[in-house]
Amino acid sequence: MRIAIVGLGSSGTLVLRAIADRLSEGSPVEILMFENQKELGAGVPYGRAFNDERFILNMQASLLGAHPERPDEFIDWLSHRFPGRVDATDYVERTHMGGYLADVLEASLAKLRALRIRHEVVRDEIGDMQVRGNEYLLFGATQTYTVDRVVLAMGHLRKRERVAGGRRYIANPYHALDAVRAIPPDARVGIVGSKLTAVDIALLLHEQGVRQVAMFSGSGRLPLVRGKRLPEHELPVARPPAESSLRAFVRAIREYLDAAGASAEYAGFVTEKDEAARLERELEQAGAPRLWHALLDETKHFIDAYWLRLSPFHKRLFLRKYQGLWMSYRHPMPPSNARTIARMLREGSLRIHGGYRGATPEPDGTLTVAMRDAHVTVDYLIDASGTPADVREIDSPLLDNLLRSRIVARCEFGGIECDPATHRIRPLSNVYVIGQLSRGRVFYVSALERLSIHAKVIAADLTHSLAASTEELRVEAAA
Repeated sequence: MRIAIVGLGSSGTLVLRAIADRLSEGSPVEILMFENQKELGAGVPYGRAFNDERFILNMQASLLGAHPERPDEFIDWLSHRFPGRVDATDYVERTHMGGYLADVLEASLAKLRALRIRHEVVRDEIGDMQVRGNEYLLFGATQTYTVDRVVLAMGHLRKRERVAGGRRYIANPYHALDAVRAIPPDARVGIVGSKLTAVDIALLLHEQGVRQVAMFSGSGRLPLVRGKRLPEHELPVARPPAESSLRAFVRAIREYLDAAGASAEYAGFVTEKDEAARLERELEQAGAPRLWHALLDETKHFIDAYWLRLSPFHKRLFLRKYQGLWMSYRHPMPPSNARTIARMLREGSLRIHGGYRGATPEPDGTLTVAMRDAHVTVDYLIDASGTPADVREIDSPLLDNLLRSRIVARCEFGGIECDPATHRIRPLSNVYVIGQLSRGRVFYVSALERLSIHAKVIAADLTHSLAASTEELRVEAAA
């Protein structure tokens, strides 16, 4: 069996590790890994080419890792790499995670060598794929590859430009950090989005002296601030509601908080409309454990299954009306980032606007940003809204060709269709997907902890089919 992993960033690395962990010596399998980026293992979230030294992970180092059974692996790696310089509660540079993942990749490749498994890292970009019987033809820049199984681990893809703003509109800031760094200090800069990516870009602009920054988003809400983590034995136990609806989910969270005596704190988060005031209050309370956040964090154990239970109506309602609010609450920012953002709000170098509608380029080179009831003129506009949910807005020749040939199908809730039980793009297909492209059928698609679990699901299904095909060959040979 010949397996292709298309993309060798973080998700591709985790898939490779999960496959290697399930193979035995001399298994009849060959693995081709395709990646044209210079740095392997890290991808956009953690790669040096896509990060600034100021960009830090939004969780404490001790809470992160790429193996569900070895939760201390990342902090142990940091302690070995930077002895005496990293504490378990530190929020470290994102590129450190990239270095760790590069070592995970190298260890997986070493394991394949030890098991005498044929494998190759192919420095090529796959631009198209075709089906030929039970095989797949992958078309690179100069060569065609024939494989039996394909894992699409394409990571954080670029979005298409939504505004014809020339060099003053930056659609993919992580891919174009040099363009962000080139913005002059006296420029008026707009940022589309107000979540973690927008915070990164605002901090980078502030560091380089830009003092007129405005964030524009639908909700106008910043992420909340991550507080201290509760001791393991004090973590709440969250269970999915029996009823499958957004109302039932919110009611269950409120009941948990009421029972724990945290309802007043929770209500304040919802009712405070002034972002600067809310952020100051958040910083005051971030020095203590946050029960509400621990509770939301614990929903990770059932949220994927609960998402599948929701009706199409409730999924559409969540995506249209509540996703921004959920992102603000579920994915807080580190306290150090929050303190700088709060200072920017106090000094007037940052403003937050809700009701974002779009932007239009003007003849003089500026851009006009439209909100629900106002317009703002900016000199530069940076889209920090992340990978689009609608795959038609993603700039990827491979994805375009897969959609055009109907090898994959768009999911109305985001990404492409797949079976969440196996991550196959359809029940009888031998093509798998992991990461952002699976977001319509799988709720959490970017956190390393969840990606490592999804990688294990794919590896289990792949190796099961390998065992089945090997048995078939044995029976045929015996006959």
